Amino acid sequence: MTAATAILGLMPLLVLRLHGTEIERPLAIVMVGGLVTSTLFTLLALPTFYIFVHRVKHRLRTADSQLEVSPKVISGD
Repeated sequence: MTAATAILGLMPLLVLRLHGTEIERPLAIVMVGGLVTSTLFTLLALPTFYIFVHRVKHRLRTADSQLEVSPKVISGD
């Protein structure tokens, strides 16, 4: 929500051709690009990475549990 508000607040600098906006337009372009990129990364890439790590962790635990052998008890007289 905060990123969307910032993007919408910077839109007049990108769209309108007012006096003085030609100086601030490059900054607005960079800020909007960064906000869009970081928002998409947060919404798409991080959950995908989390799922990947969770699956690898689960596979490692499953592999470890299959490798475990119950110790044999040897009774000595």
